Amino acid sequence: MGGGTISGVIDLALDRVIRAEELRRDVAAYARRPVDEHDLAVADLPVEFDLDDDEIDYDAIYGGDR
Repeated sequence: MGGGTISGVIDLALDRVIRAEELRRDVAAYARRPVDEHDLAVADLPVEFDLDDDEIDYDAIYGGDR
């Protein structure tokens, strides 16, 4: 494999595993069906983002002029 040490051999083997996995994912991505209008509509749905921080007074912390 070309590595002089056990660590070098492991690094080389892991690089090959990572490249193979990236290639597998790329091929899977190209094989999927294209995004249709329904998928795009779902992506445009509003997302409720609740930090559960109603008790924090951000105006007092950062100033109300922001």
